[in-house]
Amino acid sequence: GGSPHEEKKVRRAAAAVKKLNTMNGFLEHRYAPWVIAHTKRGEETITLLKLCFKALGERGLSDISLNDVELWRTEASKSGLAKSTINRRTAALKALINKAVDWEVIESNPIARLKALKVDKKSRVRYLSDSEEDYLRIALVNREEHRRMKRESGTCWREVRGYDPVEHVEDPEDYLKPIVLLALNTGMRRGELFSLRWVDVDLGRRQLTIVGADAKSEQTRYIDLNREAYTLLVEWQKRWGNYQLVFPNPRTGEQFDNIKSAWNGLRET
Repeated sequence: GGSPHEEKKVRRAAAAVKKLNTMNGFLEHRYAPWVIAHTKRGEETITLLKLCFKALGERGLSDISLNDVELWRTEASKSGLAKSTINRRTAALKALINKAVDWEVIESNPIARLKALKVDKKSRVRYLSDSEEDYLRIALVNREEHRRMKRESGTCWREVRGYDPVEHVEDPEDYLKPIVLLALNTGMRRGELFSLRWVDVDLGRRQLTIVGADAKSEQTRYIDLNREAYTLLVEWQKRWGNYQLVFPNPRTGEQFDNIKSAWNGLRET
């Protein structure tokens, strides 16, 4: 006495709901848009969740167990992943499931009782020795000199062959030296350097403002500039003062994501 057509529609609707309630379904269709819009590293978080917990992707959110996560942590630890990194990744997973509870997708978080691994919060801080800092500064100077000579060689090569000269207005990697030296003199984190804007630089008072939204602690703080940091920024402003960012990507004018290639190249010298 039933309708096969209606029953089929009901089954399809139930299957669609079930798929949306899997980790991948919820992540893709509901959590990703929210986390990207409301957090600074939303896209990075989504990528991390997809890669790290790929094996749980087709599981229903309420079916993910403490044992599943414990097994993942064991394998991650065996692969050499640091405890602090493991904690950050499991915290991201817990946050995703907590949001599913908040939005009434599931009734409770099955891994709510998961405790973070114990880490040494007072581990030894690694500082550069005087000789290491000297080597670093020498490498920065040598790198600039090498790039200058390379540009001059290219210019001569074009002149000999009658080609039009190339105007070297911006060196694509000229940012490395000022970023490194400012970090040495202020202790600023990488993300704080990348997001630093000229409106946050008060050369008159010789002071930087690290806006809470850009800081790891989410607390605004102020940094006094010593002589080297002040002089560096005065000279840098002459070239890049028309941009909002102090250290824009020369190719795009946008904020850097990372400078790994330039930094790793410097470390190898």
